[in-house]
Amino acid sequence: MKKYRILVIDDETDILSLLEGVLGEDYEVITMSNPLKALENLDEIEADIFIVDIMMPEMGGRDVVKQIRQNPHFKQSLVIFLSVITDRQVIIETFQCGGDLYLNKPFTPGRFLDSIRSLLSRRVLPLKKKKWNFYELKEYLSKPKAEKPQIVPPAASPPKPAHKEITKVVTPVPPPKPRPAAAPMPFSHSAKTPFEDDTTKELKLEESISLSEMPTPPPADSLPETKPITQERKICTLPRILLADDDPEIIEILTISLGDKYELFSVSDGYEAVRQAETIEPDIFVLDAMMPRITGYQACQVLKRSEHFANTPIIIISAKASPKDVEYIKKLGVKAFIPKPFNYMQMDNAILKITKDPYFEIKPKLYTREELLEMKDMEAFLKQEKEKNRLHRETRSKMRDFIQQHDKPV
Repeated sequence: MKKYRILVIDDETDILSLLEGVLGEDYEVITMSNPLKALENLDEIEADIFIVDIMMPEMGGRDVVKQIRQNPHFKQSLVIFLSVITDRQVIIETFQCGGDLYLNKPFTPGRFLDSIRSLLSRRVLPLKKKKWNFYELKEYLSKPKAEKPQIVPPAASPPKPAHKEITKVVTPVPPPKPRPAAAPMPFSHSAKTPFEDDTTKELKLEESISLSEMPTPPPADSLPETKPITQERKICTLPRILLADDDPEIIEILTISLGDKYELFSVSDGYEAVRQAETIEPDIFVLDAMMPRITGYQACQVLKRSEHFANTPIIIISAKASPKDVEYIKKLGVKAFIPKPFNYMQMDNAILKITKDPYFEIKPKLYTREELLEMKDMEAFLKQEKEKNRLHRETRSKMRDFIQQHDKPV
């Protein structure tokens, strides 16, 4: 049975593993964490559906899709964007650059599958014949570039022998005589046949329109406000703090000591702080200077360049407190620096000083504390489902190997 081929491009390995497990039963799934490598192998992968994350370090998802759409082979392929961003303008831009669907993270496996099935039911997407089958393609992509076999184009056919020119004398043909008008039909051309109703007529119209002929989306200013995108923001009474530290003890101590005074959310590295900032919408950031993947310094620089968090107060904590380090931290534009080790009173005083500033404000939020905690539980559920899918695949692989070893003719 032929299946649609899906290419998932996302820099989060957890998302890649999850989607491979969720979609692997119904589709041929190829996953790539580097968008540049994905663009390099587009013609070999020949995907029918692309699932692209918006925020990736090597290249943004919108730029990736623009390059995909420039390839004539993928004009009618389906493109699904994934992101934690809920900004209306960003969502509009994804459709303007060639997207067909926009899904927010986090998501449930059931919702994701239903969204793809619903999209396929609305769009006519032919199953194209591929150069390589799924297993040959995976083997090809796993090899280093030097070892990959080159695809040899078919040999050009030999040139045809030249023919002698033959001069013909063409006799002019007289124009045809006008015919009498045809008798009118007994029913109008728009009348329905006994087997056609409004539903079948609508389906035929949909099937006759290709994606390349679809009208381009209207400009952002002319689009009406829609309820799913413009959700009402909630008023919060407590300042919301996003704490990023790879030391679980510090997270635990600050959560216990400050959890009643503030809405405190924690992550274990700078990358997660930047990734989840749009969803959590903190009023204050507390960043450890030395963390894996992205340091607190790097996260601070990214947030300061962000439109939403350029003026959000940042507190840096670090065990490195030499005069040179302190001078560098001041240049980052942070509100406070607390050297390690520290007690929770020092942190409380630093936060209290920031909240007493006349320019400080607790901004309305898209999600309440309870809604964010539910979303966090959903992320834990997705990780659990990913692990179940991994174990299921391992079990199936072991059973297949066992059958192949023991199912031999006697």
